[in-house]
Amino acid sequence: MIMELPLAAMSSPGSPLMDLLSGVAPWIVGLVVLYIVIRMAVRHGTQDADRRRANGHLKDKD
Repeated sequence: MIMELPLAAMSSPGSPLMDLLSGVAPWIVGLVVLYIVIRMAVRHGTQDADRRRANGHLKDKD
């Protein structure tokens, strides 16, 4: 019963800490996901370019 009081006070609807966390958490998760997706896209693009360069697809046609 004693442990429920601080948790209840912290999770009240008007708590500034919970308002801040609930507002910032989606942005942080979104930025992390976006960072991972962009990093993977750049890595795969570089690998594709290296593979094409090695196979001779990007040679001059002169």
